[in-house]
Amino acid sequence: MRITNTYKPALERFQQLFGGSVDIHNAGDEKSRLSWVWRTYGKRAEDALAAIEPYLVEKGPQAYLGKHFRSLPKGPDRDRVVQALTLLKRTTHQR
Repeated sequence: MRITNTYKPALERFQQLFGGSVDIHNAGDEKSRLSWVWRTYGKRAEDALAAIEPYLVEKGPQAYLGKHFRSLPKGPDRDRVVQALTLLKRTTHQR
């Protein structure tokens, strides 16, 4: 699981609550801001998803699939979840 943000203290809070690491995501330049990424895996990611899922709107379906992914053994079912996640990440939203 990963969360990217330009406000590092928010990601450090996730790190305090769920472990993981905070690293530079984009060093920034004249066209983009410095951004950070918090990452965690396994049970810690599962716990973090469970804690934040009720507050997710746009990313809710991705969180649901992420939790489902963890419950599946390696194989074609997991591959289908990965494909669904890829499609969700490419979805464009209408105004």
